[in-house]
Amino acid sequence: MNSLYIAYEDYLIGRTPALSSYYFYGSEPGGANEKVAIQLIRYAIEKLLNWTVDTTVKRFDEYMIRQLKLERIILYIDYPTEVKKGSIEYILSLLYPAKMHLSQRILAERIYRSVLEDEEQFPREYFSGTSGFQRFCHCFRYLIEHYKVFYTIEEAYRFFTTIEGKNFLALYRLKVPAEQLGINILDALYEISKDNEHSQLYYCYYSFMEKESDSFSKK
Repeated sequence: MNSLYIAYEDYLIGRTPALSSYYFYGSEPGGANEKVAIQLIRYAIEKLLNWTVDTTVKRFDEYMIRQLKLERIILYIDYPTEVKKGSIEYILSLLYPAKMHLSQRILAERIYRSVLEDEEQFPREYFSGTSGFQRFCHCFRYLIEHYKVFYTIEEAYRFFTTIEGKNFLALYRLKVPAEQLGINILDALYEISKDNEHSQLYYCYYSFMEKESDSFSKK
């Protein structure tokens, strides 16, 4: 038996006061530490409890985390900004992604819905950097799919270069974060529509027109 599992079982039955840090690489979550944590959680569920995936999804909760003495182990997992540390749903998504699929898009859309319903605000620096831009694109896609109908891709590009388009973004809480972080709406629109054969043409055209308009307004 893997020495990690032996050490864990000794800890579980009280033979040792804690699981040795020897099996981890420092205290930082993510990376190799996360892999060890998931390996151990899987062992506890599948080998010690002998649960199926369906049973785990139904019964694995905070109570079972405590019973299995996994409270410190789950802290080695690197949780996305969108979920709370120790999120059972996220842990299950790492264990059984086919059963509990939580993509970045799903998480971003969930946050965005909460913002629109005034239940919370976007997390600080949520749209910063490359990953932040992708989150913004997921929210932007959700906005278009649920709150605005466009019959052509050209219609979408034209709309978001108008005052009406900017007011629309403000109404649905995306204008301010875009401006604060320098996110160009046309860049985001191209990112979510680049599979459309005409998207690049209209992206180039309206980007050019927008720059010309900005240059003219500064004269």
